[in-house]
Amino acid sequence: TEPDALRLGPHLLGTQEPPVRWPDYSRDRVRPGIVHLGIGAFHRAHQAVYVDDGLKADPSWGIIGVSLRSTATRDALAPQGNLYTVLTRGPEADSFRVIGSVIETLAAREQPERVVARLADPDTRIVSLTVTEKGYCRDDSGFELDTVHPDIAADLRNPSAPRSMPGTVVAGLALRRDRGLPPFTVLSCDNLPDNGKVARSVLLNYAARIGSSLEGWMENNLRCPSTMVDRIVPATTSNEIARLIEACGFRDALPVVAEPFSQWVMQDDFPLGRPAWTSPGITFVDDVGAHEEMKLRLLNGSHSALAYAGLLAGHETAANAFANEALRRFLTRLAVDELIVSLGTLPVSDPLAYLGRLHERFANPAIRHPLLQIASDGSQKLPQRLLTAARILIRKGRLPCATAVAIAAWIQCWRLAAAGRDGFALSDPLADSLRAAVDGKEPAAAVTSIFALRAIFSKEDQEPLAGLVTEALEVIQARGIAAAAAVDPA
Repeated sequence: TEPDALRLGPHLLGTQEPPVRWPDYSRDRVRPGIVHLGIGAFHRAHQAVYVDDGLKADPSWGIIGVSLRSTATRDALAPQGNLYTVLTRGPEADSFRVIGSVIETLAAREQPERVVARLADPDTRIVSLTVTEKGYCRDDSGFELDTVHPDIAADLRNPSAPRSMPGTVVAGLALRRDRGLPPFTVLSCDNLPDNGKVARSVLLNYAARIGSSLEGWMENNLRCPSTMVDRIVPATTSNEIARLIEACGFRDALPVVAEPFSQWVMQDDFPLGRPAWTSPGITFVDDVGAHEEMKLRLLNGSHSALAYAGLLAGHETAANAFANEALRRFLTRLAVDELIVSLGTLPVSDPLAYLGRLHERFANPAIRHPLLQIASDGSQKLPQRLLTAARILIRKGRLPCATAVAIAAWIQCWRLAAAGRDGFALSDPLADSLRAAVDGKEPAAAVTSIFALRAIFSKEDQEPLAGLVTEALEVIQARGIAAAAAVDPA
């Protein structure tokens, strides 16, 4: 059939005028070099854009995008030749860019053998990941494989048709080893401390459990550089889709929306090479640790606190919540008095200037970042975003009062979710356990139950943190989030 003239696709390349920025390279010359697992909105607004920047200089780094669960991304992008639009929304103006770096999309649940074959292809030199914290299938230690995870258990029974990220990556590595090929570089782009080390650990754990000498080969040869990624990418709404049609004159089944800011910090450890990454925003360092700690606590920690407090205050988006003066003052106190204090070596000379820039990003009225999206998977996010900071402060002899308010806000959101309150449909891999821990319980009992969940909290969190959280939750229940957010440190 003839292509839909109003739908984005290869037939539009070279025919369009501004305001759209189109690929500045011949897409016919692009060859695959990267397989990316977890081709969601963040990857397409962040790493795929940086890859797109380098394809004119070196077209051998096209991306094969893989969805590990759903077929929706493949079904939307494939009819468009895998082209899609990034709508960048600044406080004053929008910009539009069509990205061509993704050249194929696959759905692993339907095509596991094809995915593994792509991983084992000699042209594949990097396998990158945005599978979220839960996609690493870790146990409570944070570094070891959770062998009772349903996907891991299924993969260990049938390694040739993997479902999990570790199973899929190791299946590709095993085939490469058997064919005498060197391993690809595994590049984690998820919001995890030491994400490269975490990826390497769970992959080695998995390899050890399927036998043979694969683990030793991986131990000696596999590289997993750590990275820090930063860009706010809210869910795309019908308003943005309509804006795209109005401004650009074509339909895109799967555009992504992003803020203007973008940053990528990584270790330069790519034995088989890497794209021509010279774009502004990319920094190569020996140790990503300080960058990722600062970002995880100040941006992600503040974002989580804003999400839970904002939901309790009746807001729907981050910008609306940040416009609330009480919440804005609370976030500033949380960051300045506690999160910055919890950090070690800082990668910036002026952390308050960094914080000010973060707050400008939160306030961007053009970015409608749903608080429910930010609030998802809190059981996976809060340990590195807020709990680590609280533990450090307690060891320093300081009371993490503002951090306790943020944790109490999270618990209160789950109390309301368990009660079926509208607007609190939280998503979390531990949703059943969280509901059971708080359902129908008064604040003290709810805190005791939820702090007993060892997948989130440790025994050291009991005092004084549990007491501070209980006090904050009691204030939230009695007088609301604004009252709790205004409480000064004891």
